[in-house]
Amino acid sequence: MQTGSTGIKVFKGSVEIKTQKAEETVKEGKTADIVKSDISISDLEAESLNDFNIDKALIADKDGHHLCFSKDDINKVTAGRKKQIEKTEKEEEDHKREVIEAGEKGLSSDSKTSGISEKINTCTIQIRCDSILSNMESLKAGKERFVPSNGVILASSAVEFRDGETGFDVLKRACSSAGIQLEYSYTPAYGSYYIEGINNLYEFDCGSRSGWMYTVNGWAPNYGCSSYEMKKGDVIVWNYTCNGI
Repeated sequence: MQTGSTGIKVFKGSVEIKTQKAEETVKEGKTADIVKSDISISDLEAESLNDFNIDKALIADKDGHHLCFSKDDINKVTAGRKKQIEKTEKEEEDHKREVIEAGEKGLSSDSKTSGISEKINTCTIQIRCDSILSNMESLKAGKERFVPSNGVILASSAVEFRDGETGFDVLKRACSSAGIQLEYSYTPAYGSYYIEGINNLYEFDCGSRSGWMYTVNGWAPNYGCSSYEMKKGDVIVWNYTCNGI
């Protein structure tokens, strides 16, 4: 819901798509991005697949089905992502070590004499799904167990970040720290990551206009969270909406 869009990936055969303004045939090896009533078609790249897509593609390959890219292509993507995860984990460990070292030296977060302290900022993040509580009749069966009784998945929490990091980086860090499930995919057409599910609650789980959106200091950016560069003191709130607003 961050961009008011959805995407369809075609691994084999073709799919007919109709909107109020357009009608397109999406062939094998293509992906369609639908924004409101507009349809844009581009090549389907292995890099754009999320973990669920990759698992299904590997199963299909094992069963002898021909797909639009090879098993080697998929393996390259998974290997690259593994390296990126390892790199991110190392950076986070280095970051934690720098914070500890800075604290031991008695440096304050606003010190002008330390390059380390200047790079460390703090923001606040919260994850909520209150709107589902008023629309339980629309919630998919079996999803009730993922909805907290008070609608709060993550209470207001302080998260540290480096200069240049984005709302996506902060969300990943917060979910990882709190043990909250998070699924996302990269959308080449927008050059941004799309948040598919948090705490096992996904787009369309509670109606045709439901999904995740975010606000920063009360403002709702009209672009993906990986395009928003965080600023010191930002308050970012992720809300699961049932009405698309």
